[in-house]
Parts: sequence; structure tokens; C-alpha cells
Amino acid sequence: LRARGSSGVKRCHGAMFGDGVYCAPHVEHAAFFAEAVPVETESGTRYYQVVFQCRVRPGSFKVHNDGLGEVFVVASEADIRPYAALLGECSADGTPTLAYREDW
Repeated sequence: LRARGSSGVKRCHGAMFGDGVYCAPHVEHAAFFAEAVPVETESGTRYYQVVFQCRVRPGSFKVHNDGLGEVFVVASEADIRPYAALLGECSADGTPTLAYREDW
């Protein structure tokens, strides 16, 4: 990923709070922006959302509220690192099927 949409992932969703890498401190919030991905299994099609868990350098981000919760905007790609991929089962429209996202 590249901050500011240069030489990497293009800016999308309008960059509500300016340029940077957007992340959320809660998986439920981040999952709201994740598309449902169909996976064919022996028992039929199941859907999952993929959310990356990241480490962010303390003090390197600005905190905003987008109406759903806190959003961190990290200006420099050097200050954020993905370290886990979280999978959550959901319906085709992205509604979680787990009672709690802590079960991810």
C-alpha cells in the first residue's frame, strides 16, 4: 500500500479526512468497509470478509470520527504494518453471522 494513492492502491471513497492510510481500532468498524467474498465449500457457497490487523506507530496518526466510530489516518506508509489477516463469516450482503466479532 502507498499513502496518498501514489504508486500503489488508488484513493477511493473520497478520502473523507485527507490523504493517508485509513484504519480503525475496532474490527467491527473495519469490516463495515470489507466486501463479502464468496468461497465454494463442500456444503455450498459461504461468504467471508477479510480485514487486516495492523500495527500503527504511536503518535503517527490523526483520530477522526466518521459517524460509525474512530478512524485513524496514518500519513506515512512507514508508520503502519499489517501483521494478521482476520476472516469473519458473513452473509452475501456482508451482515456478520457470528454473534461477536471477537470470534474472528
